[in-house]
Amino acid sequence: MLSAFFDETGHSRDEKQLFNGMAGVLAPADHWEAFEEKWKRTLQEYKIRVFHMKDFANFRGFFEGWSEAKRQKLYGKLLTHMETTYVLPMGVSIPMEAFRGFSEEQREKFIDPYYLCFLSVITQSTIFMNNSGMSPEEKVALVFSDQVEFKNKAQELYDEITQTQYDSVRMRSATQILKDRTLSPVFRDMRKIVALQAADIVAYEVYKEHERRSGLRQSAKPRYGYLQMIEMSKKLGYKEPFCKFYTQADLTDFVNAMEREEKRKSYWAKKRANS
Repeated sequence: MLSAFFDETGHSRDEKQLFNGMAGVLAPADHWEAFEEKWKRTLQEYKIRVFHMKDFANFRGFFEGWSEAKRQKLYGKLLTHMETTYVLPMGVSIPMEAFRGFSEEQREKFIDPYYLCFLSVITQSTIFMNNSGMSPEEKVALVFSDQVEFKNKAQELYDEITQTQYDSVRMRSATQILKDRTLSPVFRDMRKIVALQAADIVAYEVYKEHERRSGLRQSAKPRYGYLQMIEMSKKLGYKEPFCKFYTQADLTDFVNAMEREEKRKSYWAKKRANS
């Protein structure tokens, strides 16, 4: 059994957000107990109740007035806890400028970028399992940061996808993989599930890396946090994290695929009605 923990980054309704994404960490389920003990012990050492990356990056809350040396020491310890747990960082990020460039009708096909990100990280988890040669009985438990605005619809989408009988061979195959490889997602409070705080770190670093790759942040190399994520991935035999940085072309392909699927559904619905 594997367990994966995911947190979102950015928000589609915030015009200041350049990207909307989701990212997290995946590891064998029996690794997480030791991870939790080490993480909590470190937070207690620094008198922190919960680690939230945005507060940390902006010197807010618990981190107000901290020196850079103290910040780096804490961040290094938390990243080491992730590395020694042998996590695989993974995530997706959507450029909001490209999303906002679609027509209203096209944007409605996403419902909200959150859901494409939600389904993408689930798919990444199953791809990892298939590529790793795990037995067919192995499943991944999916834990997402509790997001009241999105969680009910996200659960509905997962249930609909895994329960629908698709006419398309490709869709039937993809659906079967989800059924075979994943447990139904659950949504939890990151203040109580510390692995979600690690997911929060990955989500923040994925956002910043997409900024860099898009030329919005002048830096020749990734941030320290993302470089450490690369090292974590190398320990598991991957050159880099399981990250998908969507482009305009990728999003267009998604919209086109949705339109084709709608036409296919309409065709078969009419055919069944006339038979």
